[in-house]
Amino acid sequence: MNIEVYILGTLSFAVMGALLYIYGYRRSYKMPQELQKQIAIKLEKKAMSFITKNAQGVTAKSIANEIKDVKVGSHFQGYKFSVKDSLVTAQAVLDRLLAANKIKKVIDGKIVKYYPISDEEEK
Repeated sequence: MNIEVYILGTLSFAVMGALLYIYGYRRSYKMPQELQKQIAIKLEKKAMSFITKNAQGVTAKSIANEIKDVKVGSHFQGYKFSVKDSLVTAQAVLDRLLAANKIKKVIDGKIVKYYPISDEEEK
């Protein structure tokens, strides 16, 4: 084997190693943001399905019980997001759904209930 092949092989190995390092670094940098988006979407879907199933209205506490076990990510990725404080998370999800005009908030004395907005009510 001549010296040119040896040098070329070593350089190509170093370049490929650098490219793989950059790819892994960028992926690990973007992973938390992607998982935050995934868990937000999953929480909204689960909350909306729970609200639409219960036509009599739901409270923030009942939604907190429903979403307490939501998790995204895997052990292979190295990141895993889950709900730690379910009541605070439920309130944040309800605020997002209220802002998106998907649910309505009805205060009955001291009890606050949330109802889905039907297609007729949107118009």
